[in-house]
Amino acid sequence: MFIGVTGSCGKTTTKEIIAAVLSSQYKGHKSPGNSNVLGEAIRSILRTRLGYQFCVQEFNVGGIGEAIPMEQQFTMFKPQMGVVTTVGDDHISA
Repeated sequence: MFIGVTGSCGKTTTKEIIAAVLSSQYKGHKSPGNSNVLGEAIRSILRTRLGYQFCVQEFNVGGIGEAIPMEQQFTMFKPQMGVVTTVGDDHISA
């Protein structure tokens, strides 16, 4: 299962909690630290090994001026499940 986590704040904590819960029963991968920009996301996803049951990846919200908006990130990466933590005023128009 490929899970994408995004939002204005709380992404890293949410990703860590999801990975901790899943790791108690399954083998998988999570993005390191708060690496959530495009290049880091690609490198992290490529570290997911064959046989892993999950990958939890943090994505930036892609606010105004960001190179790749959130909708395009999710279209590009196609997570099977998405988690949105919070959306702050600075990201509402994104």
